[in-house]
Amino acid sequence: MCPMDIMHLTGSDIRRLRDGLGWTREKLCEAAGVAMGTIHDIEMGISKNPGLETLKKLLLAMPNYVPVDVARAQLILDIQSALASLDKDKLLAVKSFTDGLTSDLI
Repeated sequence: MCPMDIMHLTGSDIRRLRDGLGWTREKLCEAAGVAMGTIHDIEMGISKNPGLETLKKLLLAMPNYVPVDVARAQLILDIQSALASLDKDKLLAVKSFTDGLTSDLI
């Protein structure tokens, strides 16, 4: 699965997702209800600013697309689960490590 932010999507991202499924443009056209010429133009960069509704149709038709918000939510759940299994000393070590990471950014 591939988390992506729809606002920063490119035609090559659409093609990569489609290729990852082993789909032809025709298959995506049928699944999304979007004209094959439109898909071609988006993937080839001819259509630089396709409509949001068109992008949504394309992305939602492809089962390997994961919206960024869903990917972030899953990451948070995974982190919470991992932290829940740590004892107090290990939690303090994680806190110390992450505090060091954020201080490097400031």
